[in-house]
Amino acid sequence: MKTQLNNNQVMQLRSMIRVALQHCDRSVTPNFCQMLSSPESYKKAESMVLNYAIKNEVSIGAAISQLESEMT
Repeated sequence: MKTQLNNNQVMQLRSMIRVALQHCDRSVTPNFCQMLSSPESYKKAESMVLNYAIKNEVSIGAAISQLESEMT
């Protein structure tokens, strides 16, 4: 089943992602922390987390953790 979100829901998720990435811990998620070094790579990280969380119906934290594990 494909999850459909409205614009407000997507904006809320983006806000949650921003907060999570602002508290990036290099000892836990070094690849994601590295992606925050430029606006372009931040947008890529945000998009990856957003898509993963929606597709897999998981929390933002779980999406970041899983994506980080796939990068190593």
